[in-house]
Amino acid sequence: MLVPGLLTVSRRAWVLPLIVFVVSLAIYVPTVARSTVNTDVAANSMAAWRLAHTGKPWMDGLNLHESGEVSHYGVGADGHIVTTRTPGQIWAATPFYLGSPSAQPSPGGTPVPPTGFFRSGLAAAMMTAAAMALLFLALRRHLTTAAALGATAVVAFTTPVWTVSANALWTHPLTVLAIAGAAYGARRKQWWAVGIWLGIGMLGRAHVAVIAAIVGLGMAWHERSLKPAVRVAIPTLVSLLVLSVWDHFVFGTWDPRGAYSGHTFGSMVPGVRTGAVTSMVENWAGFLVSPDKGFFVWTPVALLLLPAVVRGWRAAPAWSRWLALGGLAYAVVQLGLNGFTGGDGFQGYRLALEPLVCLTPLYAFTAARAGMVARVLAPWVMGIQAGVAAIGAFADGVVNYVNYHQVWQDNSAWKAFREQPVAAGLVFAVFGLLAGVLTWAYVRRSSASMNDVADTEERTSRLSAAESLP
Repeated sequence: MLVPGLLTVSRRAWVLPLIVFVVSLAIYVPTVARSTVNTDVAANSMAAWRLAHTGKPWMDGLNLHESGEVSHYGVGADGHIVTTRTPGQIWAATPFYLGSPSAQPSPGGTPVPPTGFFRSGLAAAMMTAAAMALLFLALRRHLTTAAALGATAVVAFTTPVWTVSANALWTHPLTVLAIAGAAYGARRKQWWAVGIWLGIGMLGRAHVAVIAAIVGLGMAWHERSLKPAVRVAIPTLVSLLVLSVWDHFVFGTWDPRGAYSGHTFGSMVPGVRTGAVTSMVENWAGFLVSPDKGFFVWTPVALLLLPAVVRGWRAAPAWSRWLALGGLAYAVVQLGLNGFTGGDGFQGYRLALEPLVCLTPLYAFTAARAGMVARVLAPWVMGIQAGVAAIGAFADGVVNYVNYHQVWQDNSAWKAFREQPVAAGLVFAVFGLLAGVLTWAYVRRSSASMNDVADTEERTSRLSAAESLP
């Protein structure tokens, strides 16, 4: 069986990943955004709808203001009205809009695009579910099946992967899928596949190239061979060429950054706010610990297991270390380009999703080195994360999320408890209790047979030694 023609494995080996995909999709689809979406999502969705109906990216002749909260439009090449977004996620969602309703007439006579976003949300859910299946494949060679499934479930259902990536058509469903695919390719030492997957991710966010560069060069240094670097670089360079050609066609510039290349694209919707400028210190502080957008606030397990990562660093597979470093470098570039708030109208962080997936293999491979305190606290932390994530996933159109002015003063989950205490409490209790019990059972089992779990290091060392042989 082929994963988009990139990686070949036996049919039997895909039974569990297929189950991971189906279960993830079954949980994601009921919670996708149908009405309340951010302007970024709306612009991506409208562009996919337009491509499906006309085969062209032009938004000419549409009443974009009446269609809802839709910004990110401007005048592009040859005077056409265009969506000022990257193309990857738009292309991925276009097939989902085949057969969708056409533009509806308005009182003023100018057609209005349909305002439903379920189709693009379905595309996001499918990409994210596929990413979780690939992530499981990347983990299970170095872990027991139960540990690989557990680590995948933590990412899939206790983090903003559920509330953001699987919720609506941001750029993140594509980049999360690409990084998970690259992790699987790196685990198999298929460097062409790593480059192709990360090249796909670059079509959503061009600076995914930073991850590709660090993984390619890092593994080239580790293996004392240029093959990883060259084989990762060629597909990513092709991706940059594709971006440049598309941006020239749409925006009239060869710069692969497209609408972000310094050209002015005025918003077609009056009154849209512009991003506030923050200092780099505040940007990093907000990225890590702000109440509504902090990475460690929404994913405290990352802080809980950080000592285990330090202790197990050398024993972890080289590719997982370089992928983690690539994710950290991506975060540095990301925070140089954007403020940590990352917009509003959704729960949890958004800009840390790519680093989260990059860090996941390293965390999973070193979790066996966690101390007693971490193992005792893990069920509680997992339960809280799952309960909070479930609130965000089910709260579309129900809770008024924290806006970008209040990210240091408020928290979306806490706001949900204030506004909808019964519903939020019930969702939190059900999902939190379920996750807590499952985590407790797993931790108890793994503690009783810690030698089996600790075999992760020994197995990794043996694999690394075997892979280094000619």
